[in-house]
Amino acid sequence: MLVRSIPIRALGLFAVLLSVGLFTAGRVCGQSLLSRLKWQRTIEMSEEYFARNGRALKPLAMEALGVRSDSIRGWLASFLPEKDDSPAEAPDGFPLSAVKAIAFEDLEEYRPVFERTEWAFLGNTTLTPIDTMITREIRARMEYHFGPPTLTLMDQNLMDKRDSTESIQFEYWFLLNESIPVYVLDVNGPWDRGVVIAAPSSYRSILAEIKDSLLRQLIRSGERKPYADYYYNVQQELWYVTAFDGASFFDVRIDRPVAEPARPNLQSYVRAGTRPQ
Repeated sequence: MLVRSIPIRALGLFAVLLSVGLFTAGRVCGQSLLSRLKWQRTIEMSEEYFARNGRALKPLAMEALGVRSDSIRGWLASFLPEKDDSPAEAPDGFPLSAVKAIAFEDLEEYRPVFERTEWAFLGNTTLTPIDTMITREIRARMEYHFGPPTLTLMDQNLMDKRDSTESIQFEYWFLLNESIPVYVLDVNGPWDRGVVIAAPSSYRSILAEIKDSLLRQLIRSGERKPYADYYYNVQQELWYVTAFDGASFFDVRIDRPVAEPARPNLQSYVRAGTRPQ
């Protein structure tokens, strides 16, 4: 036979080369075939799963992952004193047991109290709703809650002073808790924002709390009432009647008003764009 004529040494070398070639080819072919079999099995298992459960997967519930900071936070907390975790009630600000708005007719009765008081003032210095609200809107809401102002521009004997450049447009006088005099003032006119509040200087540190307790109802309810006031615009050097008719705000340019009556009649100016004859 042909095999017997091949030398033993050559036959051994041929066997080695053949085994290496078969091993290499088998490994490459085996990997390719194995990959295809795995992929085919994956497809079959997927189809079986989708047939049982549908193709939309249900989301799993969220699970907090443990991180190193969790243990560090607990370790640091162990050095802190124990504290009450029960929720604390939010402070209600300055407590008001009584609010008396002083009418113009009662002015002289309370004037001595207000004149001998040393005042501290707080303006529209924050971004609270009352400080960012248009002053004419505040005026309409105060008219609803407290009635007409204690004093308006023309109530201050302006015609005798012959000066309107630094005049307060309106003043509300209050007596809080039966003993604390408080002013609420419009010092910049109806087109500005906010109002100024004044209280005895001994209450300076809590003046913001007093302002919030007194005026927060203006924000909560939003109720308004019609009014009409004289207004002097310093920059324009012009006089107006500024008013709210129950539906809208408006201004009517006028000549310098006479001393009487001190407060304009709203109905005379309700017709928009016309001045009374």
